[in-house]
Amino acid sequence: MILIIIFFEFWHKGKFILKTKTSHNGQDIDDYLIRQMYIQCKLSKEQFLDLINCPLSKEEYINTLEKNNYL
Repeated sequence: MILIIIFFEFWHKGKFILKTKTSHNGQDIDDYLIRQMYIQCKLSKEQFLDLINCPLSKEEYINTLEKNNYL
């Protein structure tokens, strides 16, 4: 079995904001891991799913973080 680990970092205006990671062995990512990632990304589950499926743009993500005082 091969385990692939991918780290995602979000930087805004040269400042590190947050990070998350996936550890993937070819199986679907379960609800527990999705929950961990949306919490780390400072989003609701619905917003996170929009982010990874692309309906939520980078600009909308930044606006959401600003609105919730994370930036």
